[in-house]
Amino acid sequence: MPPAFMACGSTVLRWPTAGDYCKKRRLRVSCSPNLPHDARTAACASAVVEVTNACLEIIASAIHMNLFKESHMRATTIGSFLVCAAAVAASAAGQAPPPAPAATRTVVASTKLPTLGDTPVHFKAVSVTIPSGASSSVSSSNGILYQLSGSTVVSIGGDIKTLSPGEGLFVASGNAAALKAGDGAPSTFLHFLLAAPADLDKPLEAQPAVVHELYRTAAPLPALKPGRYDLNLTRVSFPPEMASNPPHHRSGAALYYIISGTGANTVAGTLETRAPGSLIYEPFGLVHQWGNPGAVPLTFLAFNINPEGVAAVLPGAPTKSQ
Repeated sequence: MPPAFMACGSTVLRWPTAGDYCKKRRLRVSCSPNLPHDARTAACASAVVEVTNACLEIIASAIHMNLFKESHMRATTIGSFLVCAAAVAASAAGQAPPPAPAATRTVVASTKLPTLGDTPVHFKAVSVTIPSGASSSVSSSNGILYQLSGSTVVSIGGDIKTLSPGEGLFVASGNAAALKAGDGAPSTFLHFLLAAPADLDKPLEAQPAVVHELYRTAAPLPALKPGRYDLNLTRVSFPPEMASNPPHHRSGAALYYIISGTGANTVAGTLETRAPGSLIYEPFGLVHQWGNPGAVPLTFLAFNINPEGVAAVLPGAPTKSQ
């Protein structure tokens, strides 16, 4: 950068500059050539001091201005960065995909069994159809009814309840239940039972009801220690294309019934698809997974028994203490 300068007559005095502020002003002081040499030298020296002071003031002012500008620019830059970062974050948050829908669970009917485990019990499931407007009755082991279509008026003692599709009711062992199909359409429902071996072949719903056995366990439910148990029927729905859940097992046992959709059931590394109407038995200790590879929701029922105070589903394989 060229230096600023001043001239005294024919003499040009130069000094370095710290910036272009002095240069831009091209500070020049002329000393009269008519003055004596000594006077002219003194005048030039005085002019040099004056111009130097002026230049220093300009430089100081420039430095202050630069610092202010830099500070302002830095603050502005940081502020702009923060605003932009916030905007980007907000935009990213706005564009982030929503969380995948979770499975939903609805307890249809439930009860507590004060004593269980002293004698063997089995799972059994039947479908029952009662003609429109017709009546039937049933007295059986502990069980839960689940209405599939039509409607059923259930009377137990002085209690009356009408079951519509998707609703259920617990019927205790030894209780006689009167059943009447609604008018306009046959009544079709499922009857899940927890039955002793001696009761497996006993008649269930009386004529004109039509009863079809769907499933019974080949052996009693394993690992049921004497104590109190929860018995329930739960409806579960998996959203479309839901990945298989982590490996888990039942603390008691469960019997599944697929209502709609297609399930992916994995046991010991082998995956099987389960179509509507399928029944799947899960005894204690069976490590398994469920998922929904289909484009429509998977909905199924779980007729479940578990020890009171213990979760129905536990992660991984059973521990030795179980």
